[in-house]
Amino acid sequence: MPDWKNCEGQLLDGKYPLERHVSGDEACALFLIRFASAAVRIRRADAKQAASLVQHWNRVKLLRHSHLLEIDAAGVSVMAGEPVAYLVMEHAEENLAEILRDRPLTTDETREMLLQVASALDYLHSQGMTHGDLNASNIMAIGDTVKLSSESIAEGDATTDMRALGFTLIHALTQREQTLAHDDVEPTVDLSAPFGEIAKSCLNPDPALRWTANEIVARLRSPEHAGSSRPTSPPPTGKPVTARPRLRRLAGPASLVAAGVAVVAGVVMRRTDAPSPAAVEPRLPPAAVAPGPAPAATTPAPKTVAPVRSNEKAQSTRDRLGIENGVTRRVTPNIPEKVRNTIQGKPAVVVRATVDPTGDVAEAVVERSFSPYFSRFALQAARQWKFIPEEGASPREWILRFEFTQTNTRVVAQRADRE
Repeated sequence: MPDWKNCEGQLLDGKYPLERHVSGDEACALFLIRFASAAVRIRRADAKQAASLVQHWNRVKLLRHSHLLEIDAAGVSVMAGEPVAYLVMEHAEENLAEILRDRPLTTDETREMLLQVASALDYLHSQGMTHGDLNASNIMAIGDTVKLSSESIAEGDATTDMRALGFTLIHALTQREQTLAHDDVEPTVDLSAPFGEIAKSCLNPDPALRWTANEIVARLRSPEHAGSSRPTSPPPTGKPVTARPRLRRLAGPASLVAAGVAVVAGVVMRRTDAPSPAAVEPRLPPAAVAPGPAPAATTPAPKTVAPVRSNEKAQSTRDRLGIENGVTRRVTPNIPEKVRNTIQGKPAVVVRATVDPTGDVAEAVVERSFSPYFSRFALQAARQWKFIPEEGASPREWILRFEFTQTNTRVVAQRADRE
C-alpha cells in the first residue's frame, strides 16, 4: 500500500508533480499539483477496477456546468508498485463544512449557496445523472463561485439528491448535521421563509412529493411565489443559472462568506505602504493670538512645533526600520466590521511566504490558522507584500503572523531563513 505522505514530490503518470498531500485514508488520497491550480484524487484499485473508474470519470468529464467542479483528466498509473486510478480536477479553496464548524450561514448566504447548488442539481438531473453524495463537505468554493464536487456523479434517483439537499439546508442554517439513516422520518424544522418551506418539501417522506431542483430555483428566483404552494411555470430545465452566487460570502460573519463566501464577492484589501514623511505630516491649527503687543524677536518659538518634529522623527524611524527589516510594502486584510465583531481574543493566522529575488511573493501557504475564512484574507494580503530585491540571491522565506482583534489587524513579519 502506498504511504501517501511519502509520495510527495513524485511525478504521477509522468505528468503531474505531487506537491503536497492534503487528505486521505488507506483507499484514496488528495494531493495538490505543483505549478497548477489543480488537485488530484488517487484511488487504490486493481487494474480492472481502475480502468472502470477512469472510463466512468471520462464520461462525467463531459458534463459542463458553471457550478460543477471541472474534471481535467483521468487515468491509470502505478504508485509504490500498485495500480491506482487518478482524477485531476479544479482545486477548491474551501468547503461549506469548514465554514459550518465556525458558524451557521446567514439567510442571504444560504440563498446564494442554495440557488447555485440547486442549479447544478437541476442540470445533472436533466442529464439523467445524480450527485449521489450531497453534503456540506462536497459544496466547494472556487474563487467567487460555489461548485459541487464531481467525482461521485452517476446515474441514480434524483429524489435522493433532493432529500440530501434538505438535510444540507438545515445544516447550513443551524449547524445541526442531520442523518439520512431514517428515510421514513421527516425531521422537525423551524426555518425562516422560504427555507422552512423548501426543507420540508425536500424532506417529504413520499419521494414523489418532494420538490425538484428546478422548482427550488424557481422559488428562489421568483419573489411572486410568496405562498407555500409549489411554484408554477418554472424556468426550462437543464439551463445553468448565469448569476454567480457568492460562497466566499459563505464565509461571512465569522468565517466563509462575507464578501461572496463575503459565498463570494471579491475581497478588498487595504494597502499600508509606508507613506512619505510629507504625506503624513500633521496639519497644525492656527496658533491662538492673545491680545497685547506682539512678542519680541527673541521670544522662543511656540512649543506647538515640537510635536511635529517628534511625529516626523517617529515616522521616519518606522520607515527606516521597515526598510531595514526588508519589507517595502505591507498589506493588511480589510475585514468586514460584522465579521470583526465575532472575534474573541487575538486569534492569529500564520503564513509562510517565499520571496523571489525581485522582492515579490512567489508563494504563500498557511502554516497555522483558527479559521479557513480568515486564512483566505491573510493569504490574499500576504501575496501583495513587497520586499527589498536581492538580485541573484536564492528565494527567501518569511513568516507573517496576522493577529486579528475586534478593532484592527496586526502583522508581525520575521525572516524565517536567517540564521
